[in-house]
Amino acid sequence: MTLLVQNLTKSDVFHNLEDVENDATVEDLKCLLEIESQLPVSEQALFFKNQEMNNDTKKLVDYGV
Repeated sequence: MTLLVQNLTKSDVFHNLEDVENDATVEDLKCLLEIESQLPVSEQALFFKNQEMNNDTKKLVDYGV
């Protein structure tokens, strides 16, 4: 799947992550985002539909992504 991720501290910055596996975990996504954005995993907070995805071991599909 392809995901478009917006940087909330720089609202005009978006990252297009392609080929994200359907069974990817939140941690997997954070690692991909770190490579793309140079933002360390430890400084990331991911949200989907106003819900924080704060369990790194959960799969993205568990959050409805």
